[in-house]
Amino acid sequence: LQPVELEIPAQFGDLPPITLNLPPGFSASVFAVASRPGRARMMAFSSQGVLHLAHATRILALPDRDADGVADEVIEVASGLMWTNSIAFYNGDLYAAETDKVIRYRDADGDLVYEEQEIFIDDLPWAEGAWHTSRAIAFDEINEKVYVAIGSPCDLCRSEKPFRAASLDRLEPDPEWDAVLEFNTDGTGRRIFATGMRN
Repeated sequence: LQPVELEIPAQFGDLPPITLNLPPGFSASVFAVASRPGRARMMAFSSQGVLHLAHATRILALPDRDADGVADEVIEVASGLMWTNSIAFYNGDLYAAETDKVIRYRDADGDLVYEEQEIFIDDLPWAEGAWHTSRAIAFDEINEKVYVAIGSPCDLCRSEKPFRAASLDRLEPDPEWDAVLEFNTDGTGRRIFATGMRN
């Protein structure tokens, strides 16, 4: 890796200089700046090529209509969420994996405002005070399955003896802790696909 100065477009001129360590031949530039601080998590492109960003308690759309490498605007498409970590698109709908559920959003008219929302998967295991509250979601379009990763509630515990990370209070064991859950793409068919996942 070698130090490379981050390219900062003129509209972001108030950002301080930043140096990144990148492989030879790589460069990086600022694409968008959120209007308020938060915790940027995972990203996904819609079928229209619009980049979306999970931002902990909200989801942002970052369209680059003129393809100049800078988002034209930052659109808050969903808010009031609980630690949304991972998002994915399937059949034109946006899916957000929150700590305790997966929400499906629909943008019927394609204006990047998601008019419809519904809970797609409910009752994902979680506990107040657990360390790993982030969930990851992925679609297998060929086999029409969706996978949701559930972290362990603690770093150094066995799944049969879980505890709250902050207090060490014992939690009821749940076979879905530290597992990857599999569902059909309509939300049915819940089963444990894999176990032993710390986070």
